[in-house]
Amino acid sequence: MALCAPAKEGNTIYEDILGALGGAEGERRLAYKAAEDGSILSELDMKLSPEQYQHLYNTPGAVVKRKFYRTAKKWTNNIVPYTMDGSFANHKHILQQGMDHISQKTCIKFVPRTTQRNYIHFQNGEGCNSHLGMYGGRQAVNLQNPGCRSKGTVVHELGHALGLVHEHQLPDRKIRIEYNNVAPQWRMWFDPYKTYDLDQTGVGYDMTSIMHYGLYAFSGNGGQTIHALDKSKEYLINGNRSVLSKSDIDVINNIYCGGTGTGTGTGTVTTNCTDNDKDCTYWANQGHCNSSTYRPFMSQTCRKACRFC
Repeated sequence: MALCAPAKEGNTIYEDILGALGGAEGERRLAYKAAEDGSILSELDMKLSPEQYQHLYNTPGAVVKRKFYRTAKKWTNNIVPYTMDGSFANHKHILQQGMDHISQKTCIKFVPRTTQRNYIHFQNGEGCNSHLGMYGGRQAVNLQNPGCRSKGTVVHELGHALGLVHEHQLPDRKIRIEYNNVAPQWRMWFDPYKTYDLDQTGVGYDMTSIMHYGLYAFSGNGGQTIHALDKSKEYLINGNRSVLSKSDIDVINNIYCGGTGTGTGTGTVTTNCTDNDKDCTYWANQGHCNSSTYRPFMSQTCRKACRFC
């Protein structure tokens, strides 16, 4: 029998991204707008260079000269300078939560920009989106208000800025796509990346990754689009994460830090007593830790909130 998760509060990250765009029409509009700076909007929230697009989707004319990690260009010395526009006056703490979380789990450091040539700029742009890896110069991380101002969405978009791609398109994914339910214009966003274009640094597919979209992503008719091959684990694909999973941490550390994290916080890579969902405290307060229905789920996902460790 499949493990059952309690009802969640709020939208999934995918729902926030699509909602901020205003649906399919907004996605088309933003795709045209992204082309103005030479980038290509992919999978709703990744802005790719033409070379990246050719490699990841094997478009005609692509020449595979190098392997992709889950990352593109790396940030120099593991340091990501940043600026932000005035729209974050009341949301700076959300940005800080996202940046601090990544720094505490990896060797990545976010620092206010002084004179650095390459940096990210948080802005109230259209939608929730980011370039993939270090693009060069000032690169926007768009976090539209309202719609994109949550810790989970900040961490997700910063994941792209560090070079992480979407988890549900990894070659070794353990899911089945219900293409009949996928909107036709978005079907290619479920095609898995090719193994010769992507080096996963020895880290396998992970349903709990913050880079994984939810079960109804890209649906054209409201039906479920992503199914776990192992139905007992499908509850893990909730697409509503606010923290990096262990696999996300491992990939960032493998690429940037030689496999270890020594960030501004503890920098620990493995945590035996932790919560893997932002709603764990809420669920624990509702008494789900000892519920016969939810205890199997809570014992795996909310060990800290339930004091199981």
